[in-house]
Amino acid sequence: MRKGLNRFGLIGRIVRFYVDGFREMTLGRYLWALILVKLAILFFVFKIFFFPDRLQCDYSTDEERARAVRRDLARPRSAYDSLFELTLNRIYYKNLCL
Repeated sequence: MRKGLNRFGLIGRIVRFYVDGFREMTLGRYLWALILVKLAILFFVFKIFFFPDRLQCDYSTDEERARAVRRDLARPRSAYDSLFELTLNRIYYKNLCL
């Protein structure tokens, strides 16, 4: 075995494998580009519709936001906290912020 081939070890061989594979691709480049565009759109839509910034809407200063986070983290969960109620709260707060 030549000394130059083992210079980077296992990590170097893995990196070289992927670099050579992407260099040889023709159709695969377009497919990867399509996958990346779809993921970007998907995360953008999720951010807008499913993850509203409740703290920004409900509180005006950073101090109020920090106090609200500490209060919610310290509050014990009850048997009435269900996924359905949390989902309705998210929809309600999202509509308020619009």
